[in-house]
Amino acid sequence: MTDSLPFGRHRGKLLPDVPSDYLAWLLRAVKLSRGLRDAVAAELVGRGVAAPPPPALPAQGGGACCAGRRYRHRWMDDRRGRRQIRRECDGCGTGLGFAPQVEPFTTEADAAASDTAALDVLLKCEE
Repeated sequence: MTDSLPFGRHRGKLLPDVPSDYLAWLLRAVKLSRGLRDAVAAELVGRGVAAPPPPALPAQGGGACCAGRRYRHRWMDDRRGRRQIRRECDGCGTGLGFAPQVEPFTTEADAAASDTAALDVLLKCEE
């Protein structure tokens, strides 16, 4: 099944019928669902056009410590059991929302994950 665009100038058009420059703009400037992003990127690659990276996320406010700092990203499970990538201030650890589950955030969260998460929780409880 070929995807169609659910919004915008080319609403309802199948991806093969949408101009490449518009598809590239979508990937650069619009927050898309993962499925639509993957379908648009695959369409561009099929046309021999390199897919641009996702849009940069705006900085989210924290305390004075967080201004101008790097963020770190870690996997976490929310109360409904969904895995998300938590964005934190690298200095104070303040939670600054969630990052999308795309590169480079997934790689950074994977690198920060502990191989012994259950043991880490038990040791923390023992403290």
